[in-house]
Amino acid sequence: DVNKEVVAQEWKEIHIQRALRAVLHACPMATSVLFDSLRALYPHKRQSAEVQTAFLRQTFALLDFAPALLHRVVQLVVSRMVEIDVDIVLQQKQLEQAAEEEADAIFAVELGVSERDLSRMRADAQKLDAMLLLFFDFIAKTLAQRSAHAHARARAHAHTHAHIHAGPTVRAARRRRLCLCEATA
Repeated sequence: DVNKEVVAQEWKEIHIQRALRAVLHACPMATSVLFDSLRALYPHKRQSAEVQTAFLRQTFALLDFAPALLHRVVQLVVSRMVEIDVDIVLQQKQLEQAAEEEADAIFAVELGVSERDLSRMRADAQKLDAMLLLFFDFIAKTLAQRSAHAHARARAHAHTHAHIHAGPTVRAARRRRLCLCEATA
């Protein structure tokens, strides 16, 4: 049953990507609408790590055929990760403050940190870690692709450059061969 759900989800993702590719091919100006949709549908920071990482995976996959969105998507993803990080810092400060208040308490009044608060902070930290891991993998993949493209362009440029400079020499050699052929005939 779980395998059927996974296959069904993958099938949906593939067809959604195909549809988006077709829309962007037919109407390149749709990238603005697509980005607005991404921003509006971006999961709330309280959503689970699974929801956040699934959204990031699909968004990064989308950038393979919508590279015009790269800079805006990176800004959006970073700002959302910063929001989660700020929440973690605030949670940590609240926990530290509660611990200090507990230590300063004259009476044995329980001001302690709840297990729920600790688990929420840990879950947020794990969520951010998972998101950062995906983000850094995406950056590494993007840089590797750009490096490969730059290397291919450099080789093509060098090849073209060599033909341009070898052109007169090749033509002169052909003329010499023609002259030799005419002279022997």
